[in-house]
Amino acid sequence: MNTNCKDIWEESKDKLPFHQRQATEGFFKSHKSYDICWICGEDEHLSVVDVEDEDGEITRGIMCRDCIEIQKIMGSKIIDVSPIN
Repeated sequence: MNTNCKDIWEESKDKLPFHQRQATEGFFKSHKSYDICWICGEDEHLSVVDVEDEDGEITRGIMCRDCIEIQKIMGSKIIDVSPIN
């Protein structure tokens, strides 16, 4: 899958809570890359993930394998997972 993580960020960032945008932008700066998990900053075992919120809106993001599993346990409604590395 040819995925441009920066494009996904630009399309999705305004749908995310302020604290998550701030944290993720910090990860981007410290890693000097957009090809990282938006939750923890990991750069391996990444997937494009579609998550449905309470209003039925889908937000696309980048997560690592561990964060996907944690989000599932926390009750996130993950619609699709497409591995990218």
